[in-house]
Amino acid sequence: MRISSFRPAFRHRTVVRGVTASLAVLALLLTMLTALTTPARAAQNPDIDVTVTSLDKSDANGIVQSGFLRVGDVAKLAFTWDAGDTDVSSGDYFSIDLGDAFRNREYPRTNPMTVTVGGQQVTIGSCQLQERTITCTFNDEVETVKEQGGSLLRGSGEALLIAAQVVEAETADMDLNGTTTAVDLPGTGGILPQAQPTYRPATFSKVATPLAATSTTVPWSITIGTTHLESILPGFVADGTTESTVVLTEEAGPGQTFVTNLNSWVFRRASSAESATSLNLVNAAGRVYNSPGEDFTYTVEFNDDATVATMTITGIFEPDTNYSVNAPGGINSGTAVEGVIYRNSVTLEGADVTASAERYYTDSFKIAVELANGFGGFEITKYLDGQALDEIAAGTTFDVDVAYTLSQAASEYTGWTPPGTLADDGLTGTTTLTVTMGKVTVYPGSFPAGTQITLTEDPATASPDASAYQ
Repeated sequence: MRISSFRPAFRHRTVVRGVTASLAVLALLLTMLTALTTPARAAQNPDIDVTVTSLDKSDANGIVQSGFLRVGDVAKLAFTWDAGDTDVSSGDYFSIDLGDAFRNREYPRTNPMTVTVGGQQVTIGSCQLQERTITCTFNDEVETVKEQGGSLLRGSGEALLIAAQVVEAETADMDLNGTTTAVDLPGTGGILPQAQPTYRPATFSKVATPLAATSTTVPWSITIGTTHLESILPGFVADGTTESTVVLTEEAGPGQTFVTNLNSWVFRRASSAESATSLNLVNAAGRVYNSPGEDFTYTVEFNDDATVATMTITGIFEPDTNYSVNAPGGINSGTAVEGVIYRNSVTLEGADVTASAERYYTDSFKIAVELANGFGGFEITKYLDGQALDEIAAGTTFDVDVAYTLSQAASEYTGWTPPGTLADDGLTGTTTLTVTMGKVTVYPGSFPAGTQITLTEDPATASPDASAYQ
């Protein structure tokens, strides 16, 4: 991996298998750092230049996808900000108004603006997200940074957005710190209306809607298409007159326990050749929502620790129809944890068919501050996966070994102190970074542009001791 100037240089996924859980080091984000300038005014500083570098269609975790947007789709906004030509003081801020076409995926929320100064993380401000605005305000620490010789303050950011309305043009206006700017929309055709429901014969599958920081459950959903079931499930008939039974066994993955309130377990008609509109039929508590629901009985039974749910659906299934059931998995930690992968699987009894899915939460906003032109750092986001997920204590840390190779001798970089231990060759060195599960950890130092960095994690360095989980 290499450090390049003024923006994230790479994202890298590695999976480190531990004693009882799989620990994935995901998204190593290298950002180049520049320096700070001299004092300024309070309130909005219109001389801070904000530029949109890209606007792409993406999934809920920020993974870029191709194609155009529809209302309700996720878009990933990348931008830079540059205060190199102005003074910045405590209270100054820059802002982005998304306009009518977009809203933030998560709001309200606040993210800190941090920078490494003298080997220490310093918070020089924060960014507040409301429905359609991003406002980043500097605090008193920016003055401290300037006193230590900072200059050329700049940085970058990313925000996940939701397309909020139809746009016929190929661009959408955003206010970038006081300047109205036409931002090119992904694909072609502007922002199209939300897709209308259609019927397409389904197989046996499961999904979950995206998670947010406030999610307390993973909303799993299982789809069964009657055309497919007739071909794989012996004795199953979907002719509108014959009674059949479907039994599903759902297993909650690590970090989850099923919600046992039976009112939350709903059996519905998702779509059919006659109607593409979803229709609730009956829930597991016995509530019948309408006359079609009178044709069904639906029960759910749990094992002792509510990690296995057995769903039994008996009734008259219609031909050319997709049905679905939801299986809410309660998150054991209370709310979704960034860096934790939630999994689930369901088996169709009598057909030896299993469907699986996974979901994880990714912070929908990031902001980076850059100091020291020509130098950069990296951050590690730790993702967890595995059967022993619930056994790992909150706040568990792991040591990551950092090996680096400079593009020229360390003595050539005036004023720079090599992190950790520098080898006798003056080009290679090693150091260690302690990371916390589910958290973003920024390396408290910098490396010259062009440095190659190799990261290695040993799960045996877990604190508390990993042996406690065996």
